[in-house]
Amino acid sequence: MIARFSEPQAPAVEATVHSIPGDSELFLVRYDWIPEWSGDFACVHFSQGAVDWVAERSDPPMEQFIRSVRPIHFQGRPAFEVLGETHQGNGNLYLYLLEGRVLRCVLKTPAVDRGNDGVGFDSGLLTWSYRDLNGTALTDPEQGRPDIPIESSPIRRIYVWNPDSDGFIPVVSVSECDR
Repeated sequence: MIARFSEPQAPAVEATVHSIPGDSELFLVRYDWIPEWSGDFACVHFSQGAVDWVAERSDPPMEQFIRSVRPIHFQGRPAFEVLGETHQGNGNLYLYLLEGRVLRCVLKTPAVDRGNDGVGFDSGLLTWSYRDLNGTALTDPEQGRPDIPIESSPIRRIYVWNPDSDGFIPVVSVSECDR
């Protein structure tokens, strides 16, 4: 679904709108001012046919362009996967949890390297998946492409939910999750 939005700096060219399963009034929006160069994302709530609030973000992406957004569920509540990219072709994967009217960033990790510096990911992007790796019955992100080398070294990053810090932490040893 494409919608039109505007920002004070310039009207958005287009926006992609994702509905959130389980909440017919909540939407995740990715919008561009200049396609593949400048854009952002927002979580918006509609009521009676109009936007009644836009979620604030605890740690907005640093990148100029938002490559993709995707709604997911975590701990039974809305969560959002956001992939940012800089003008140089580098970027991060962010995971946000919606807490009231605030998006709290619970994970930020490198996931894009499409630059021309001779070092990078084969496809320019790492892949990621979500599964329970530490027996908490909560979904943990696993990132990497072990079959695709970067500087001749496979990449695999695993993060597990830590209830004490209320966020994801990296697993130091991959063998900890190879059960």
